[in-house]
Amino acid sequence: MIIKFLYILLFNFLILFQAIAQDGQPHARFLKDSVKIGEPVKYVIGFRHDPNLEIIFPDSTYNFAPFEFVSKSFFPTSTDENGSYDSVIYELSTFELDRIQYLSVPIEGMNQGEKVDYRPGLDSVVLVEVITVLPDSIEEVVKPNTTMAIIDKEFDHFQFWMGVGAGLAIIVVIFLAFGKQFKKSFLLGKLRNQHNRFISTFEKYLKSAKEKTELEKALVTWKNYSGKLVKLPLASFTSKEIFASLENEDLFKALKNLDRAIYAGKTENETEHNLVVLRDFAIKIYNKKVEEIKNG
Repeated sequence: MIIKFLYILLFNFLILFQAIAQDGQPHARFLKDSVKIGEPVKYVIGFRHDPNLEIIFPDSTYNFAPFEFVSKSFFPTSTDENGSYDSVIYELSTFELDRIQYLSVPIEGMNQGEKVDYRPGLDSVVLVEVITVLPDSIEEVVKPNTTMAIIDKEFDHFQFWMGVGAGLAIIVVIFLAFGKQFKKSFLLGKLRNQHNRFISTFEKYLKSAKEKTELEKALVTWKNYSGKLVKLPLASFTSKEIFASLENEDLFKALKNLDRAIYAGKTENETEHNLVVLRDFAIKIYNKKVEEIKNG
């Protein structure tokens, strides 16, 4: 019952939002005025336009900074005597600490082969700080202690600093002897944990390779993980830009096929194979990174 009510409320909001977007420019806004760190917030874009104009909204590869992409929901184009109306709702989250965070997501229009860029006005949300409420009185935390303690009449400073110096000397010797190995072990452990999380997540997407939303999540996951390994912002790269940077024909072919499946709806029988190509490439560069650390 609550979910049904929320959908009715959202539908009424979109109707109102559509009525506002009548000036030939897209309009965008957050559906909440404030948000907590990591909490999803919805961002809606609406555009009343000429029926001959084809509207393209950004996908998950777009850089939504200072926000991070979570999901998106499209709504079918509606056309009447006033023109056509397109809208989309993005679900975003933020881990930045700025008090007020702004966003304006551009969209593209195609009219008889000509590209036209549109950008709605800035909208913002306020970051809600989560703080611990302190007690009214220090007596609630610290209870008085009237027990008297017997202390030595004289403190041996020489012995104290001798002990500190000896301890520091031992730490320096250990660091010089084993510091490099400790660093390698730490980096390899961190890299292995990240790789295991990636493989576990990616295998789940492999099992549902026919679903468009799962394909899109798999591609974003692969770009984020592989980008960290090769130290390139692959999440913002197109398939051609990835090929220009990594120069791998099999990878490029798999990326093109996945783009076709996601954006053109042309899901092929080899979709799972294309995901396997991406996974195997990530494993390959992971193993290469491991060898670099071991031999470094």
